[in-house]
Amino acid sequence: MHFVLFTEEPSAEAALLEILPKLIDTNLHSFQILTHGGKNDLIKKLPSKLQSLAPKVAEGYRFIVMIDRDSDNCNALKLTLEQIAAAAGLHTKTNKAPDGSFSVVTRIVIEELESWFMGDPAAVQAAFPGINMATFSQPRYKVPDAIKGGTCEVLERILRRAGYYRAGIAKIDAARNISKHMNPLLNRSHSFQCFMTGIQSF
Repeated sequence: MHFVLFTEEPSAEAALLEILPKLIDTNLHSFQILTHGGKNDLIKKLPSKLQSLAPKVAEGYRFIVMIDRDSDNCNALKLTLEQIAAAAGLHTKTNKAPDGSFSVVTRIVIEELESWFMGDPAAVQAAFPGINMATFSQPRYKVPDAIKGGTCEVLERILRRAGYYRAGIAKIDAARNISKHMNPLLNRSHSFQCFMTGIQSF
């Protein structure tokens, strides 16, 4: 199979380049990442891109659309993605063909990519050894997808207190460094686990 992943921004691409080889056998499968200029750009361009790529399903192409929830309604955002796929004539994991087949997986990252990183404290600490692991034992960080105040902002504060990114977090650099150390099976983010099982369901 050839996986095509649609992402919002370059930091997601940087993370996926490190994560995907841990989730799929790259000796058997290939992948490419199509990065966009934010959520609105992705939603705007997704219909035409899926329509142009739809004929490739017969050649083994499979599509994964991942988008941050941010403050949006999760169900409404999911419905938008599902409707875009349907308009392109493609079946999704949620809305399968009569024979049970599908070629698209839509996944909402809750609340944003940094939730995945907070779901693997050991990976964050391995990338940035100056961080005290006790930081992640605080109750407010136990459930990565439920962290209040913006997960990106929370991670940035943790990194800055440890002496990193004093001028502001470099999202692509941080994403790449943390993702190198991530262990998918141990990640506490439910959002990440849904992403992983979605890819592995093809």
